Amino acid sequence: MKVKMFEKGSVILLTLSLFISGSLDAWSQKSTDNVNISFGIKSWDPVKIFCNERVTPGNEFPVIHFTATNSTYYPFSLRIEFKQFENLTPRPSVRPFKVIHGKNNLFTCTGHIPGRGYSYSYSYSYWLAPSEEVIREDFPYLIPLAEGKRVNAKTTYSGRLSDSFTGARGDTVYCMRRGIVTAVPRHETLDFRLSSHDCLEVLHDDGTIMVYHNLAKGDNMTAPAQVVIPGQPIATMSDSSYIWVTLMKIEQTANLVTNPGIKYSTGTETPVSYEDLEGKGVSSHPSDIIILEMKGSEIKRAGKGKKN
Repeated sequence: MKVKMFEKGSVILLTLSLFISGSLDAWSQKSTDNVNISFGIKSWDPVKIFCNERVTPGNEFPVIHFTATNSTYYPFSLRIEFKQFENLTPRPSVRPFKVIHGKNNLFTCTGHIPGRGYSYSYSYSYWLAPSEEVIREDFPYLIPLAEGKRVNAKTTYSGRLSDSFTGARGDTVYCMRRGIVTAVPRHETLDFRLSSHDCLEVLHDDGTIMVYHNLAKGDNMTAPAQVVIPGQPIATMSDSSYIWVTLMKIEQTANLVTNPGIKYSTGTETPVSYEDLEGKGVSSHPSDIIILEMKGSEIKRAGKGKKN
């Protein structure tokens, strides 16, 4: 939480550390259904509030304009609570604001009773905006391998790793569902992300997030803010020779993440679980699944890609 205090004629700034609990890096590969994770917000502090007081000729009071900036491509919920709000109007609502990438206009206020001073102080907190309350649990995700590749799991000391796909270093990894890229594989963390350096993160329209693990760093096949479509090459496998995918849902409870599970398209009418796919299924990228959430121009782009 951060606290700011302002009075006419002077400015007092008090900053407290902001911390949201947990870390995906420490998230076990055999994750539970309910996980509290730390998003590294304390280090990156991606959401910031700004107050701009603008005085116009002939007016006693300035117009105080509140804005928020979000340096990430994840939406956040922002709550502002005024501890002091003297001789100002209108008083802002305490409801959370949704803060998207870039600059967000929040509200404005100005002085109320002429001839009197004004002052205000507030605290604010923010958290990742929750996914939609109702998501399609049977949504058909593409298998992230080239078409015709057999699905085999990575074997670890504790058994086979669910939602993993073995291959070879340099194998192309394909987008499983339309979304916006929020983080890419890099040699170092240059900005806020939910996962480790070798992961790519894609935010879907329903607010769920797919994390693709164990990717080669720095191949530059995608970039943050880019919209990717199903079946599009998005990365290559690292020398681990397998990838692992996790689907995350941000719950209404602040910072509670659950794993709703992934259903895979095999070209048949009904998508299947990983357990029904592993060891016997092969990758298929059906056109009707690819265009399921696409816009008109994206459908044309996908068609050209198929021809190539």
